[in-house]
Amino acid sequence: MLTPEKFKVNIETLQRVDLLAQDRLQILSDIRDSIDLIHAPEHSHFLQLLFPTLYTILNQTTAPAFVEGIDQSIRKTTLEILNRLLSSDVIRPYVDRVLQICLKILQEDNEENAVLCLQSIFSLHKVFRPQGDTQVQAFLDFARKMYEYLPTTVAAVFAAHPNDPNSAASWQQQQQQQ
Repeated sequence: MLTPEKFKVNIETLQRVDLLAQDRLQILSDIRDSIDLIHAPEHSHFLQLLFPTLYTILNQTTAPAFVEGIDQSIRKTTLEILNRLLSSDVIRPYVDRVLQICLKILQEDNEENAVLCLQSIFSLHKVFRPQGDTQVQAFLDFARKMYEYLPTTVAAVFAAHPNDPNSAASWQQQQQQQ
């Protein structure tokens, strides 16, 4: 279990630019696994220290990754921490920034991280509806864009690739031959 002092040290360590990715992931995992143990009076102070660090990790320290790797694990763990923080009222000052980063990740990141961001967006909207209304139009624009690109995406995913035995076209050919 991490003590409040150890949380502070971990957050300060995460802010180091020269920190190895594996060490960053380990610290984030420790925080994620212990975050529920923070008591209410410490929660606000802890969040004041942690949120800017998480924001920096998602915006500057790591880039969106579409293959499994250390950066993807760091981003995913960071989003899991954010997700666990959303149930508390102390997150209120950060709602707009969390929504902004989640919308950005929805547009730029992989599916796994996008799902975590969708969960965060819906949680924030349930708890902080009036405050989060500023980002509703941006989310609706994103959803509209997804539907606009749906025919192109479906065509690309199910395009005929005769040499690829896993493509939809190859599967259809196999079904017709049987």
